[in-house]
Amino acid sequence: MTHWDKFERAHKHLHDINDVIARFLDMKPYRLIGEYEPKHPFPMDGYVRFTLRMHAPLLPPDELPTLIGDCLYNLRGSLDHLVYGIALQHTRRDELADQKALQFAIYEEDGQFSAWRGRVAALLPAAVIAQLEEFQPYKGFPGPPITEERHFARNPLWVLNTLTNADKHRALMPVTNLRVSGVRIQSDMPGEGQGIASTTLSGTFKHGEVIIPYNFLPVSPDSEVTINPDFTPDVAFSEVWPAMGRGVRGTLEVLRDFIREQVFPVFEPFL
Repeated sequence: MTHWDKFERAHKHLHDINDVIARFLDMKPYRLIGEYEPKHPFPMDGYVRFTLRMHAPLLPPDELPTLIGDCLYNLRGSLDHLVYGIALQHTRRDELADQKALQFAIYEEDGQFSAWRGRVAALLPAAVIAQLEEFQPYKGFPGPPITEERHFARNPLWVLNTLTNADKHRALMPVTNLRVSGVRIQSDMPGEGQGIASTTLSGTFKHGEVIIPYNFLPVSPDSEVTINPDFTPDVAFSEVWPAMGRGVRGTLEVLRDFIREQVFPVFEPFL
């Protein structure tokens, strides 16, 4: 099996993931709920607090975590198969016993990479090892990764490695979330006509979370607030940092594209 075989498996799993999420979101498994405190009828001697909350208790289909794990496993495996193929070419052998060491190294500290380099120095070209070091998470990022958010565009392989290792220990359980970019709220103001509050947000919200609170003075005991939110529903990772709150589809697509466009072209000439 070649690295492209593993990559195509991951691509197929991603296609299945997109289908499952699209069917799930077509069910509209979410609502925006407005809550008043105090409740109707309002007293006329003070402010009323309106809270807009995300309501999405329905979890995505049970098959989704398995598909996500399989996609991640095959993306990671495509990198390992790439390095193993280079080692076979370099050593002129048909098989190598130390396959565990012959992985696409992704380490958070330079000492870990140095130890790995000592184990594979006779099996890989020096130029390949040098190129692998350029992809390491510690390159260009001071401090341990746990204290610094790694942007996907800058270090997606570290993200892939973290997610793959997390999947070995617990399910990658996704949840429905909303990416909200803005909320326009309208209410009647005593003696002033209609009051308008427009808020620009940048965040994701899952079940039970407050999107925005809004205080207003009611003009009558049965006053209402009108909301016009600008949002996009999605299915996101729920637990595993650094992907927590990030859309499943977008995250996996970034990882896939980076491997295909930035990693494979660097190392395939050594095959």
